[in-house]
Amino acid sequence: SFTTQAPRLVNTLLSEVTIQEPNKPKGGKKYIAVWDTGAQRSCITQRVIKDLGLLPSGKMFMIGATGKKRVNTFKIFILLPNNVRVGTNAAEINDLTNPDAKTQLNIYNQTNSLQDLTDALNYYYQLEQLKDIIRNEAFSNEAKYQISDQFILSAGEFLTALASKPIELTDHEINEMVFEVMERNRYSELFRNVINIQNSSQLDVPDSLLQLEKLLASQISIYHKKLSDENESTNTSQLLKYEREYQKVKQALSAMFPSYYESKFGKELIDLKTIQSRLEENEQILEYFWGDSLIAILSITSDSSSLHYTPISESLEKQILGFLSFCSEVPSGLAMDEQLYKEYELGAVDLFEKLVKPLLISETNQLIIIPDGPISLIPFEALLTKSGHSSFYNAPFLIRDINIRYGYSCNLLFQETEKIVIKRPSLLAMAYSNGDTSLAEQERKYETDIPGSGLELISIRKIFKQKNHIFLFGNEATETAFKAKASNFEIIHLAVHGTGDTTNAFNSHLLFPNVNRIEDDGRLYAHELYALDLNRLNLVVLSSCKTGIGKEYPGEGIFSMARGFRYSGASTTVMSLWNVADNATADIMESFYYSLSSGKPVSESMRQAKLGFIDTNDSKFSHPAYWAAFVTIGEDIRIQSGSSYMQIILISFGGIVIVMIIILRKKNKSRMVSNLDILS
Repeated sequence: SFTTQAPRLVNTLLSEVTIQEPNKPKGGKKYIAVWDTGAQRSCITQRVIKDLGLLPSGKMFMIGATGKKRVNTFKIFILLPNNVRVGTNAAEINDLTNPDAKTQLNIYNQTNSLQDLTDALNYYYQLEQLKDIIRNEAFSNEAKYQISDQFILSAGEFLTALASKPIELTDHEINEMVFEVMERNRYSELFRNVINIQNSSQLDVPDSLLQLEKLLASQISIYHKKLSDENESTNTSQLLKYEREYQKVKQALSAMFPSYYESKFGKELIDLKTIQSRLEENEQILEYFWGDSLIAILSITSDSSSLHYTPISESLEKQILGFLSFCSEVPSGLAMDEQLYKEYELGAVDLFEKLVKPLLISETNQLIIIPDGPISLIPFEALLTKSGHSSFYNAPFLIRDINIRYGYSCNLLFQETEKIVIKRPSLLAMAYSNGDTSLAEQERKYETDIPGSGLELISIRKIFKQKNHIFLFGNEATETAFKAKASNFEIIHLAVHGTGDTTNAFNSHLLFPNVNRIEDDGRLYAHELYALDLNRLNLVVLSSCKTGIGKEYPGEGIFSMARGFRYSGASTTVMSLWNVADNATADIMESFYYSLSSGKPVSESMRQAKLGFIDTNDSKFSHPAYWAAFVTIGEDIRIQSGSSYMQIILISFGGIVIVMIIILRKKNKSRMVSNLDILS
């Protein structure tokens, strides 16, 4: 009566691993180490201990050698029967598992034996499989985030071990293992929910049950937010109540609709070979993993993969922070002196040479960045490919050579086998202000008027003229209006205030005009999106400050507003990495939508808008602070332009006319022949 995942794991591991008894080195009898997290050892656990002769060690029961001799034992963990929970304490999981993995790796470091390295790699690989089983168990999201935080440590050690490149493994085999570890430890909960959204419409699950699941998940996040604001016992009891109800719903789904449950909680990852098959010839992926001492960078193209390691040092972290500071701070004064550029150049060129250049292929013109850790905050477009210039205006920014977009993970990015094309787009656009005032040269400071937002929408309205689009300005652009209308649109543009909280995962939000409505306070938090039906939403443009910023959980990524929209169904998001300038944003967004309406993909449309802004401004406004904040994350969707749509109609109409003419001519010819026959 093991849980559904346990037998598969046990059979897999026992078929591959033989564990020797400590006192019988020539033994070879297979054992299972059982971990009981309960306060009292269950009678089942006691029977297992007795039958297998396992040695008790706290809550861990195992066999194994002790002392300084080489350990020939793998400790394999399986789930106990259904009445025993596993992994209630993430730190405890890590404390019990990581020391053994480190022991194997330390032995290799001392002996340089290929067999010792293989043993260490096998252990880490099995530990990766254990992670998936624990993640699939009935824990709250907060507990899973803590588990990911702990497991990321072993993932880093695994990748460090692979850096030794054992000769028994080919480069491709190593790259496959690195790719799998990277993907398993990247936005796992986000991935599961996106898969759920994709599959729920195809499975026979009542809408009422799906809505209940979404509502409970939203309520759990709401009470986590309340607890982070004020730690009251009533909030704790409500949170526990909703978590218990949520687990009941999950159990019901598992029992009544196993195909739905498996699609949400048991989805297999796409492997490296499949990802390669979905890349175009000129596309390249750079996927990063920020470990303890090394950054692993995996390059993927349609026909090759390669791995590079960059050492992590205190100076590198300071360099990244310094670069971000340079990028995001609007320079003071009217003039842009050469000294300021030279300081920027020093960091921007060095980061390019450390993070991009070692793996960048010359034929690449489409670069997909899968970032991790502090790298997630870098706008790669603003890196410099070489030194020797003196002005931001003619600077060799990476964006000049390559189109760049971002992804949460390869598995999230390449779920769809074909590019998304929106044939008849419907757009909801909302602006914090009315647009009846002149642009101000300022940042979009929180809770102040945003003159450029209204003019931004006016410009977009001139491009998207169809009746199925809605534009809301000022007091019409409320949180209530957004919630009421959002589910009906494929594209959403929000030119409102935004803020990202790096210390509280539940506090990042958008700010709409507050018109003293009772039902909403004007603040839209990410968890409020979970209760909305946004399955139609393909593109959301967050023309706001810091919408790509939030608290980071290692292994789960940054909890930003952009992530909230992806969690709720949006395929692609344009987000910002810092406080944006009002007038520059309005200009960039107008150019972006003009390119988008002509049929260009989202990433290329944003690239053209940025390049146009750089090339039509002086050195001051060519500074990355004005244009580099906005980045595209997600699928590279495009819309079928109005002109293309009209061309199809005209071509179709023309074809019909031609066919009609041919038919009429044949009929007339037939009649003429008949008339000649009669005359003859």
